[in-house]
Amino acid sequence: MLDFANQHIEPLETALRAALPDNLGIALVPSVADPSDLSVEEARAVARAIPSRKQEFAAGRRAARQAAEALNLAYLDLPMAADRAPVWPKGMVGSISHTRDTAGALVSHADSYVSLGFDLEDRQTLVDALLDTILNKQERRWLDDLPGDRRDDAALAIFSAKESAFKCQYPITGAMLGFDAVTITFDRGISRFSAAFNPEIALGLPGNGLDGLAVVFGGKVMTAAFLPKAQSG
Repeated sequence: MLDFANQHIEPLETALRAALPDNLGIALVPSVADPSDLSVEEARAVARAIPSRKQEFAAGRRAARQAAEALNLAYLDLPMAADRAPVWPKGMVGSISHTRDTAGALVSHADSYVSLGFDLEDRQTLVDALLDTILNKQERRWLDDLPGDRRDDAALAIFSAKESAFKCQYPITGAMLGFDAVTITFDRGISRFSAAFNPEIALGLPGNGLDGLAVVFGGKVMTAAFLPKAQSG
């Protein structure tokens, strides 16, 4: 089963790595891992969790370690804060995401990025009722203008981009935001996006927005949002 999972994951990881800047480390792993691999601090964070949650947590930490190793970064543990967010070691920033069968992590040096956001989604059709919650009028017009065979992936890409943008801003602002707080604008290839936060929300981000990229490959849509160090003021 593990070999099958790796056959599924390795092409996804390769596709995403090819799209990312060289100063970002990425790793994807099967969505469950052995909790015995966790450090003492990590294990303490999920001591009262059910077994499946411990396995998911361990998978995310395994992905984070592998992503860090890709940049020659090393750390002893990645515990969890009271708000359930990873507590990244000094000098490192990152983001973790999970789907039904895959866990992934995106990391970098803190001297390159202030914050990162990463999201993985299983490729699917989002029902109209959910789209009405996710999309604002501008995003809906853009989606409706696309050819029919591109709309499902584009809709999911908007959702995923918002998730990545929310993850990216959260370590800086601590703000829990709704879908209406940000507008996603994609390029023609639906490969790069800008995330513009509602100007009425005082987040304190440079330009009140973030940039990111999207990769649609196999059964997954993957997005990443970045706040480079140079933009932090």
